[in-house]
Amino acid sequence: MGNIIAHDRYYLCHTIKNYMIMATILTSDILYATISQRGTAIASLTLSGVSSIAEIINRIKSVVKNTIGMLTINLRNGTQGWRQQRNIILKPRPRAVQLTLF
Repeated sequence: MGNIIAHDRYYLCHTIKNYMIMATILTSDILYATISQRGTAIASLTLSGVSSIAEIINRIKSVVKNTIGMLTINLRNGTQGWRQQRNIILKPRPRAVQLTLF
């Protein structure tokens, strides 16, 4: 599929052979995300009101809270008709430290 390159806050770019394709995310778009780990789908989301990949990843993290490791995100923009696949790695969250006052 090519290399995935982050380009600006509001655009996703990826190269397919020698072609550059820009995929814009608008807050009015309806996005469908399927999250899988090791080939097994663990969540499917329908999103709207987001304008960046960072917002999408934050929503995904809130849904798959206790999942760690590499996740594959298949993202489809139903409004504009484009599709992308991204891989992310989620690390375990550090344990909270409770402070006591003497």
